[in-house]
Amino acid sequence: MTKIAALIDDHPLYAEAITGLVESIDPQWQVKQFSDLKTVAEIRQALQHISMIFLDLTLPSMQGIESFSYCRKLFPETPIVVITAIQDHHIARRLITLGAKGYISKSLDTQPLTLAITAVLNGDSYFPALSDTLSDTETKLTERQLEILDGLSNGQSNKQIAYDLGISEGTVRVHTATIFKLLNVRNRTSAVREAQKLGVIGLPSVTC
Repeated sequence: MTKIAALIDDHPLYAEAITGLVESIDPQWQVKQFSDLKTVAEIRQALQHISMIFLDLTLPSMQGIESFSYCRKLFPETPIVVITAIQDHHIARRLITLGAKGYISKSLDTQPLTLAITAVLNGDSYFPALSDTLSDTETKLTERQLEILDGLSNGQSNKQIAYDLGISEGTVRVHTATIFKLLNVRNRTSAVREAQKLGVIGLPSVTC
């Protein structure tokens, strides 16, 4: 039975190389290439049958965590494997909490790259030398709580955060209280500092 993978990468030569590698590792897989997330969004109804997504974080329309979050909204149930030239443990940690299936560096040589691709095709996750360092707190923080933490780190009020996320101020307060409990802190400044220590966020802290 043929399985379809979508490869979203705007570098044609690398995309061809990954396509060839995936299809040589397991002939049951067929790779469809796309150069941008916007293109994928336009035809997403025709792609609901895909079994896996390989995503470059640096694309023409958006970059970084934004790319992953947008792709996740388009395909909430499909495993997403990030293949990127960005080597940043903060981003890798954040992707784990957001549910990524893997984080593969474009700098890998052929043998380790083959092992990484093989692992994710077999249903395993691939976060080399990183996943074991995640704390229980990091894995318990939800995507919504991470978004609120970003707002706290930017010095936003509950009202501003609620407006940006399309939720009520009461919901923001409930999530903030949960964040404080998980991080074992009592205020915004301490929450941001603790989140920075864990590598969950990387923005400057705010003052109360």
